Amino acid sequence: YVLEHATDPDAVLRAVARVLRPGGIFLAMTPNGRHWVSRATRVAHRLRAEGALLTLLRGRRVAASYHYPAAHRLNDADVLREHGARAGFHALALATFDHGDVQPYLPPLVRPLYDRWARRVEGRPGRELVCLLARLERDHARR
Repeated sequence: YVLEHATDPDAVLRAVARVLRPGGIFLAMTPNGRHWVSRATRVAHRLRAEGALLTLLRGRRVAASYHYPAAHRLNDADVLREHGARAGFHALALATFDHGDVQPYLPPLVRPLYDRWARRVEGRPGRELVCLLARLERDHARR
């Protein structure tokens, strides 16, 4: 969960490619930028309300202990493909899944409904679940 914080996607992926040997694999997990939670977070960020919203949902102590502003520039499948190719990666594989990360942000009465919804849509083509798992393989040629 670092890619969503990257302010310069090209620099981040170039640095990763630089430390991997040819054929090396980079695995990353990030909130899926296409999921409704990420979209809502981006809106809150643009409105400068992200911290206040997080405090409201999770409480002041929790929000202050881990909140790092997200840039939302490298947690979308198409963006990862584009920046990954420029940085020297190929064989990009992506998957979305849900493993309960949204639960703490939902009111307790809504959590079971969300669980039922997530189980129904998981695995359906075209569904965007909350987590994005990316596998990028560094090109064999040196850059």
